[in-house]
Amino acid sequence: MRKGFVILLISILLLSNVACAFTFGSNKSTDSTPSAQNKITRETAMKVALTAIINDRSLDVFTADGNYYDEKKFHDYKHFYTQAEVVDEGTWSYDETTNCWHVSSLLIYDFVNNGFAQYDFDIRFDGKYYYAENGWCVHAGRREWLDKSDPSKYGEDNLSNTDFYTYLKIKPSQVGE
Repeated sequence: MRKGFVILLISILLLSNVACAFTFGSNKSTDSTPSAQNKITRETAMKVALTAIINDRSLDVFTADGNYYDEKKFHDYKHFYTQAEVVDEGTWSYDETTNCWHVSSLLIYDFVNNGFAQYDFDIRFDGKYYYAENGWCVHAGRREWLDKSDPSKYGEDNLSNTDFYTYLKIKPSQVGE
């Protein structure tokens, strides 16, 4: 009987240790809530957006054959100001549940490509990289053509595929961190 009691006691202790590990933290969290350490400021989110935009607009970020992006050639956000300017910062909102910034209608003028472009993005940080996700861009030679009233005067790009548009995955060093 004493042996059975000892086995029961050890089992209870082991189960309580497992419960404590999940309650007070372990390497494997069952909580899907985004980490507070991955929260980013609006200023950083803006730098991420501008970094994504300048690499979207640049022609010097491709491999020699021009068919693929060359990640070694990606620019940081400061390069944005050598090629473009922000005309309107757009509308920004923050989702506490996902630690994600959303910007819509971020308007830039690209003086190298001589045109306007309006961007929408979701900006997040996973602890290692920043991501400009669910992106959409409308671009035109003149600002008034961005209203999409004449399809022959504007273009649109869906920038949501971060596997293809690898410049949408941004290293902290590209935004000055």
